[in-house]
Amino acid sequence: MYNYLQQVERKLLLMSVLLPLALTGDAQSLQNSIKKGMIKVKFSTEMASILSDARVSASSKGLTTGIPSIDAVARKVSATNMYRLFPYDANNESNLQKQGLHLWYVVEINEKTDLNIAVQQFIQLKEVVIATKIIDSIDSMMAQLNYSKNKTKRPKQ
Repeated sequence: MYNYLQQVERKLLLMSVLLPLALTGDAQSLQNSIKKGMIKVKFSTEMASILSDARVSASSKGLTTGIPSIDAVARKVSATNMYRLFPYDANNESNLQKQGLHLWYVVEINEKTDLNIAVQQFIQLKEVVIATKIIDSIDSMMAQLNYSKNKTKRPKQ
């Protein structure tokens, strides 16, 4: 029960921080927290076996996967690397697959490339379900929450 309440409290705190940003239109603050040169992409379930067999070749010259549609978009957005957001872990792979987390990839692109264009290019692929920018400050905020929770532990009730 205590863990559940901690999770709810974290979510409420996160919403209380993000909601004012959305309501006040403080787009500059949000823009500053977006990671440059990276987007997250979730591929369709049909792509799981194809991606696991893909030979990703990453270099400063560009990204190739052996999947023509992905390679074409990678060239357009100057992608330089692609890797799983949740790395392969033999002990937990079945859980990752159940939750669909094995389908999430990070695509690194040239920092000069507009992230909105990169997201739009990837989302147009039939192999892609979701493409989004990576918000850096949420990770920092969650780390801070964990730090403050561990610092001020409450007694179990």
